[in-house]
Amino acid sequence: MCASPRPGRRRPCGPVREEAALTVARCPEGTKAIAGGYVRETWYKNGYGESLDDIIVNAPNDSDSGWAAKQFHGKTVARALCS
Repeated sequence: MCASPRPGRRRPCGPVREEAALTVARCPEGTKAIAGGYVRETWYKNGYGESLDDIIVNAPNDSDSGWAAKQFHGKTVARALCS
């Protein structure tokens, strides 16, 4: 669980998965994701410094009980703001 600056709101963090895997930050029981995002753990670039990676999932999960994130190649951590 990530720290939250506001009382009553929680910011869960998803686990770091292997490369190109979906990560989900799940909200506590009885709450729903009202916002979310991601943090990149790795980011592939070519020899010219151009990005070879992109986020392909950054959205609430199917039940709105968390936030999902996925990078095409690299490792990502999902984050959710729950209320």
